[in-house]
Amino acid sequence: MYSLRTWLLLSGFATILASSGFGQTSTATIFGTITDSSGSALTAARVTPILGETGAREIVNANERGDYIFPSLRPGTYSVEVEAQGFKKAQAKGVLIEVNQRARQDFGM
Repeated sequence: MYSLRTWLLLSGFATILASSGFGQTSTATIFGTITDSSGSALTAARVTPILGETGAREIVNANERGDYIFPSLRPGTYSVEVEAQGFKKAQAKGVLIEVNQRARQDFGM
């Protein structure tokens, strides 16, 4: 029969091993800045990454500095579309992101 000390030691070790996997993620990030032809931030531009394999998409609006971020995307190859009132739609195709990668994709409209 195991002693209480042995049981506690094994239990603690199992807890440490089990918790070590919680810090790992299986997502990726696309972020960037959207500017107009003069280099000024383009606020409220609508940004949409589209996952090539599934067509899954998310939408965010750029903030007051023209920045946007998608912090928890599924890894894969994306097309990223940007639309803003009064500007022609911009698109970046073939944006590949892998697990735990942060991919910067800036747009000049």
